[in-house]
Amino acid sequence: MGILLTDYILKKKKADNSLPDKPLIITTIVSTVLPEKIIKEYGGTVEYVFTGFKNIGEAMNNLEIRNELNRFILDFEESCGYLIGGYCRDKDAVGSSMIISEMVNFYNKQNKDLIDILNEIYKKYIYCESILKSYVFEGEQGIKKIDAIIKNFRKNGIQELAGEKVIKSIDYLPESNVLEYSTKNIKIIIRPSGTEPKLKIYFHIKSFNKTATAIIMEKINNFFTEQIK
Repeated sequence: MGILLTDYILKKKKADNSLPDKPLIITTIVSTVLPEKIIKEYGGTVEYVFTGFKNIGEAMNNLEIRNELNRFILDFEESCGYLIGGYCRDKDAVGSSMIISEMVNFYNKQNKDLIDILNEIYKKYIYCESILKSYVFEGEQGIKKIDAIIKNFRKNGIQELAGEKVIKSIDYLPESNVLEYSTKNIKIIIRPSGTEPKLKIYFHIKSFNKTATAIIMEKINNFFTEQIK
C-alpha cells in the first residue's frame, strides 16, 4: 500500500500542479525501498527513520522547524500505518482509508484494480518484495540467545547474500540495536523485537518476478537457518 499511495499521490499532485519542489516521503528503515525509485522521478527523496511512528513524527517536527513541511507527501511504516498530510504526528486510519478509497475509485473508472496498478509499477520500475521473518526465542535464555546472534553478526558481518557481494553495511549502534546489509539487489535489516521474544529479519529483494524472488529468498533463508541455530 505504501508503494501504491506513493505512486498515486505523486501522480495526482503533478496533474493538479500542487506538487512541491523536492517532495519528501518519510518511512522506516525496515519498509519497502521501491518508493525511492518512484519519487526520484518527481525530483524527490525518501527519508528513513527508526521503526515506530514516534520517529516518523519527530522527523515531521524537524521538517516543520525548518519550514519545509510543505515538502511532505506521505508517511508510512512496514506495520501498516499511514499518514497523508501534516496535520498530526501519528498514523491516521481515517484519512488513509479515505485516500485509499479515492484511489480505488480512480482506477476502477479505468477498469483496473490495485493489483493491476501494482503490476504496472513493478513493470515500470522493478519488481520488489518485502518479507519479514521472525525467529522466536522464549524466556531469559531466549533474550540471551538473540543478543548473542546479533553480536555475532556485528562482529563477523555478512560478506554475501544469495551469491551477491555485500556492498554496504550499517551498524546503527548506539542509537538502535539494528544491523543493515545491502547488495545490489538485496537489503536486509536485523533487529530484536521491542515487544516480543523475537529476532526479526526484514528482506527487501529486487528481481525480475515472483519466481526469481522465491529462488533468492530460499538461498537467503538457508543462510540464516544455518547462522541462527
